[in-house]
This record gives sequence, C-alpha cells and structure tokens, in this order.
Amino acid sequence: MLIGAILVIVGASVSGKSNTSLWTTIVSIGLGIFFVFVFIFIFVQCFVPTSQTRRAANAVYAESLKYSTRLPIPTSWRLMINEHVTYYWNGGR
Repeated sequence: MLIGAILVIVGASVSGKSNTSLWTTIVSIGLGIFFVFVFIFIFVQCFVPTSQTRRAANAVYAESLKYSTRLPIPTSWRLMINEHVTYYWNGGR
C-alpha cells in the first residue's frame, strides 16, 4: 500500500516535468497497487476471523457442553460475533 502511495506522489511530481504518458502510467500503477491493498485490508478485517474471536467461540462452546449435560432440557449457547454494539460516552448503549 505504501508503494502505491509513493508511486502516486512520484507520478504527480513528474507530471509537470515530462510527457503525459509517463506520469499517467506511474499514477495509474500507483493507484492500482494502492486500491488492491486497500481491498485486501478490508477483506481481511471483515471476513477473516481473528484468533481471539475463535478462542472466545471455543470457550463458549466448551461452557455450553459443560452446562448442557446438567440441565434436564438439552441446550447450547453460541457466541454472536457479528453483532455490533456501540458504546456512548456515558457508558450506555
């Protein structure tokens, strides 16, 4: 992502000193690299679960198994990791 940003800056600085095709090519390649890495970053952040989330889900599953055998009606718990909760400045939801 940094390489893309550097190429955009270099292309913009060369724009006044050389022909149109050179700086257009440099800026296009820089923007392409930049946006590819931005989309990869967004994908990883949104769709790849973190190890902490997996550990929490496994802990909830283990507790669910432990307590479901004690109850007369079989139950199970699940960790809802897709829920987004916003906390306000005063501590409320």
